[in-house]
Amino acid sequence: MGLALTSGLMPGEPLMVGDRVRVVATPGQAGDPAAFESADTVFGAEVVGVTASVESPHTVVSVLVPEQNAAQIAQWASAGRAALVLDSREGD
Repeated sequence: MGLALTSGLMPGEPLMVGDRVRVVATPGQAGDPAAFESADTVFGAEVVGVTASVESPHTVVSVLVPEQNAAQIAQWASAGRAALVLDSREGD
């Protein structure tokens, strides 16, 4: 699954293939954090590709996610409500 993310929604450390990350739901730029539901808002994933865009401030991070979480994560991504947290790096 590809996630188009700005730098504020990604770790400060450059992501690499094999990194273990968590896809985290956010309230979005116009969202109300007080109304945000916290249940089922974090899913584990593995980075399988990273492509920086030269035409926009977004980086597309391709992640491998469990099939049962893919639809939910796709909804977050399409609404600009997904962020990534770096958990571990391969070989650490």
